[in-house]
Amino acid sequence: MTRHPVLLFVPLDDRPVTCDMVVELAEAAGAEVRTPDRALLGDRDRPGDVRGIWEWLEAAARRGDGAALIASAEMLCLGGLVASRKSEAEFEEIAPLLERLVALAARLPVYVSAVIPRTPVVPTDEDAPYWAAYGDALRSITAGAEGPQPSVPEALDVVLQAADLPDPVREAVRRQRGRHLRINARLIAAAASGAIRYLLIGQDDTAPGSLSQIEREALQALVDQLAASGVMLTSGADELNARLLARWLNDLTGRRPSVRALYTFPWRSDGVPLYEAQPLNRTVAEHVASAGCVPGGDDPEIVLWVHNFEDRQREAQDQHEAPSLQGLEPLLRAVRAAVREDRVVALADVRFANGGDRELVTRLLDEPRFAGIVAYAGWNTCSNALGSAISQAVVACHLRAYTLPGDDRRYRLALFRRLLEDWGYQSVVRPLLTRWIIDQGGRSAELGEHEAEAERRALEGMRDVVLPPLQRSYRYHPIDVQQVIFPWHRLFEVRIALQMPATSRGRQQIVVVDYDPDWPRRYEEERAAIVQTLGPLLRGIEHVGSTAVPGLAAKPIIDIMVGVAADDLDGVIEPLAVLGYEYGPDWEISMPLRRYFRRLAPDGSHTHHLHVVPYGEEFWTRHLRFRDYLRTHPEAVRAYGDLKKRLAATRRESIDYTFAKTEFILSTEAEAGVVHRR
Repeated sequence: MTRHPVLLFVPLDDRPVTCDMVVELAEAAGAEVRTPDRALLGDRDRPGDVRGIWEWLEAAARRGDGAALIASAEMLCLGGLVASRKSEAEFEEIAPLLERLVALAARLPVYVSAVIPRTPVVPTDEDAPYWAAYGDALRSITAGAEGPQPSVPEALDVVLQAADLPDPVREAVRRQRGRHLRINARLIAAAASGAIRYLLIGQDDTAPGSLSQIEREALQALVDQLAASGVMLTSGADELNARLLARWLNDLTGRRPSVRALYTFPWRSDGVPLYEAQPLNRTVAEHVASAGCVPGGDDPEIVLWVHNFEDRQREAQDQHEAPSLQGLEPLLRAVRAAVREDRVVALADVRFANGGDRELVTRLLDEPRFAGIVAYAGWNTCSNALGSAISQAVVACHLRAYTLPGDDRRYRLALFRRLLEDWGYQSVVRPLLTRWIIDQGGRSAELGEHEAEAERRALEGMRDVVLPPLQRSYRYHPIDVQQVIFPWHRLFEVRIALQMPATSRGRQQIVVVDYDPDWPRRYEEERAAIVQTLGPLLRGIEHVGSTAVPGLAAKPIIDIMVGVAADDLDGVIEPLAVLGYEYGPDWEISMPLRRYFRRLAPDGSHTHHLHVVPYGEEFWTRHLRFRDYLRTHPEAVRAYGDLKKRLAATRRESIDYTFAKTEFILSTEAEAGVVHRR
């Protein structure tokens, strides 16, 4: 466990999904994230300021600001992903930057992402100029019958020599892609030596047998030759740093969450998605391993629902051509069972490329809290969605295990953002905007004079069409879409400004006082009112927490645990509101099977905390055993009281105060015979 570790982060570029998503997830895990000024990151048309970013990074390292660094090689060396596709810089110009990275890695753990350049299906102005004129010839390049020699960069030379290309084009391809091969080879060598903690090299958009697949095979041969265990070659690009974040969190805490994959169409788990070069199930296994997780058996911590395609993957904008989902109920029952068992359920929505499945998400939003699913992604390529969903799930897993001082509220904001962007915008609003801008004679890839009106229409669509079903599912978690902007001045990328209004009024100052003999009476008085109010819903009620232990110093707040049937958890919300209890839904990522309530005094201070949980299950028995152990062990009471007084004097935030007690609580629970399921 560690308290608010500081992460230095150099993103792939300035897009919300490559920069903001990683920051939001890291902060939800309790990390302090420091990134270069956004102006240094460049944009679609302007490369990042490589010199300025290095100055920022090395200054931060000299000050000892970071516990670790997650960085994109494309930004550190070439100014970002788009810049790396078009840059004509030679490897010799880049090599000194790689040496600076190795030197930096001697000061702090470094996690690096790098990209194998894409083989574009449809070249754009983001690609090197030769793709527009010779794309067909370049895409037809495949390994010969004997295959290229498994070495770097000779593998590229072998296939280029046999290609039907003019010499200047052949040389331009060799220079650009050969430079990337050499960059990645140097990074592999650094990771093999232990200088780089972990290196994740992803294939940008590609296809079986393509140039990028040939390059991946050559790099993999080098990894095998050097026995570089801290390197993985994988599909994907934009989500690589999110996966590195998950791996860093697992390294930091010494945990390896177990993951079991469920497929919507298991008989097609070996299908090859659009923009990728290998079967889906192989990609899933790679993503799980790269995030620092392990395959799960019958008792996984994370259930990864991979909503895959049955015949072939289509674009999200063409999903009306796909057959309607049938026979989904058995899978939904398995998902609901996993939720009841307190497993983290993540949904990688990859049935379509570049957007979520409208039919599936709408069905899930008909259930409370999105059917209990706490991680979701469905953006861009299959790998982008997979890596994002797994990374969210890892953060949620740490929140439930109390291994990091995370923040459920920030995590929920990240989850809502993925639902709103991947399903709401990409699959619902964007198709409408595309038709509108075509009718105006404009282009979705270059908004120009239509940008302001497109933003207005996007905001209107998000508020009128997308937000209502989300709010019906999350009725206790109000959220507002404040603004929609297009940061790269086209419809594909979107930045959505969200606001989550506070769900509670009171803010409790951390004050620990000596034991008050009047606390049991206050509990009994409140107990009678709760029993009368809940009636047959109630299966058990107990005084828990520190005020339930004679002689123990505590915050002067009466903690009460109420046991009900699992299906009745939401049924107590309205009756308890009548009794004067304020429902606080913010902690249901880390404690999904608890409903938490507070009674407030007129001055806003808390007088009672109420924890409604399934009767007789883990939360119930664990808290009773902890209480009863303290009641019979006065030395533990003294130690716990002293600890709480020290923490109250040094911790201003309740999250920090609570997290700092975790080690004592877990060790005491172990003494009391509590066995955590994981």
